[in-house]
Amino acid sequence: KDENGNYVYTQTDAQKKAVERGEAVDNPMIGMCYVIKLSNGNAIVIDGGFMNRPCAENLYNTLEKLEVAKADGKFVIEAWIITHAHSDHEGAYKMFAATYSDNATVKNIILSYPPSSSLISGGGKSFMVGSFKEASLITPHAGLKYYFGNATISMLYTPDMLYAPNYKIDYFNDSSLVFKIEGGGASVMFMADAGETVSTELMASYEETAFKSNIFQL
Repeated sequence: KDENGNYVYTQTDAQKKAVERGEAVDNPMIGMCYVIKLSNGNAIVIDGGFMNRPCAENLYNTLEKLEVAKADGKFVIEAWIITHAHSDHEGAYKMFAATYSDNATVKNIILSYPPSSSLISGGGKSFMVGSFKEASLITPHAGLKYYFGNATISMLYTPDMLYAPNYKIDYFNDSSLVFKIEGGGASVMFMADAGETVSTELMASYEETAFKSNIFQL
């Protein structure tokens, strides 16, 4: 607190180094895409954007720019988190797999698609894993933590908190995963496209301290 009793936020040196704002890419169809570099040099990818070549190229170029670690000449993606089955989020995975599967390794895929997802009827989970045959498929659940390198992923919301397995989700954005990633002196909370209903459920399910983070993606 300052001398007037007001809260003042200051970043530690570790926090300042943990987050770098990349240059804007001149691509209006970028969708949602985040890359986190772990202390071991491997990467966590979140979504990716649309199923077009610019999005796939942007992701690949970002792996190069961040100098993500390689094994057997391939970039190592420790975990690829797909928040939900909308094309501006999961589409780039398909294009990336089709274009760069010889240049990257995906070790784990984290997703939770409800049965009402059109992607399930079109091949769905088997297709997602099949593109990177070495990948393990993780179906997340709220309350669980996942550890990759120096990062801890706390899963706060998954669709099964609100919807029965065979229930058709009217507002599909509410199938978004909500989670917090902590590591490297910083924490980021990802909401993806989750709306008011999910926010209300989160507030009813956790103490407010569960949401404390340096960066909030909305």
